[in-house]
Parts: sequence; C-alpha cells; structure tokens
Amino acid sequence: MHNRSSWELEQTDVDGVYLNAPLTETIYMRQPKGYEVPRKEHLVCWLLHTLYSLKQAGREWYFHFCDAMLEPGFTCCQTEHVVFHRYKDKNILIVVVEVDDLTMVRNTQQTITAFKQQLRQKFKIKDLGDLQWILGIEVKQDHATRMISFSQQAYINKILEKFSLHDAKPLSSLLDPHHTIMQSQSPATPPSV
Repeated sequence: MHNRSSWELEQTDVDGVYLNAPLTETIYMRQPKGYEVPRKEHLVCWLLHTLYSLKQAGREWYFHFCDAMLEPGFTCCQTEHVVFHRYKDKNILIVVVEVDDLTMVRNTQQTITAFKQQLRQKFKIKDLGDLQWILGIEVKQDHATRMISFSQQAYINKILEKFSLHDAKPLSSLLDPHHTIMQSQSPATPPSV
C-alpha cells in the first residue's frame, strides 16, 4: 500500500515583531510626549529595541528572526530569503515569512507542533490554525481528500466594486457568433533591393 504524505498549510502570527528585535546600532530619541521624566525633559532615550516607525526596524527584525530560525536547524532559501526549510528524519517543514505572518507547510502534525513550541520559547505567537488567507488569496483545505484550492474571488469582487462593474452581466461569447474571422493570407513577397 502506498503511503502519501498529507501536506497541510498552517498559519501563525508573531506579536509585536518590531518590538522583539534588539538594535545593533546606537540610536537616541527624544522622550515620547506624555512620558517625559519631570525636570529631565532635556534628556534623550537610548533605544535598545526597534520601534515600528524606525527605518531599521524591518531589517533588524529579519536578522533577529533568521537567528531564531537557524538555531533549530532551518536553512534559509538562497533565492527567496523569506523562505526557511528543514528536512529532518522524513519530517519536512517549510516556513514562509511575511513580516509577522508565518505560513507553514508540513508533512506531519508532530513537526508543526514541535516548531510552534520552539517559537513560543522565543516569541509571543498566535496560532491561527489552518491557512485561510495569504496575500489576498483565499485558501481552502479539504483534509479528507488532501486537496488544497486557491481562490481570488474576493479580489475580483473588490476590482468589480472599484470600477462599478459589480452589476455587470456575464457574456458567454466575446464575439458575435455570426461574425466570421478572416483567414490570414501569406504576406506578399517584399520587393528585392
């Protein structure tokens, strides 16, 4: 009997990603309004971690996340630097990162459970279960038949709404069925020079 792997997609969200990343350079900022230290308003704050509005935040978070992924044996894809993979004892896990959203593809449940536990040791995460949306594309998984389908119906509806075409009637044929298409004739021989 042939045993097929059951590939499934799951999703996790990391809370406060930019607040997790330590800064590797020295940055000072004014004291935030409403949080000034009385009689020391002239002093500045030395940032130890990134903030959401900081230019370095995305880069620092990425490097911090890479360190967290490489430690348990993941490899970063050389052509897509937001894709990490680990192949260990026939257990396969692929993780795709989009800022704070992690999309995971796995072949066994124990692989994903162990990975989420490793993540919880480093970050505060929300387990969102089965992947339902990725980059505006709806994802449906039928576990019984091991089928995964993708739909851009929401995107199509948004475009139709934007251009006021949501009430447009479908047309089965783009051309008049009585219209004949002329067959192309071979081009005339160009005059010799």
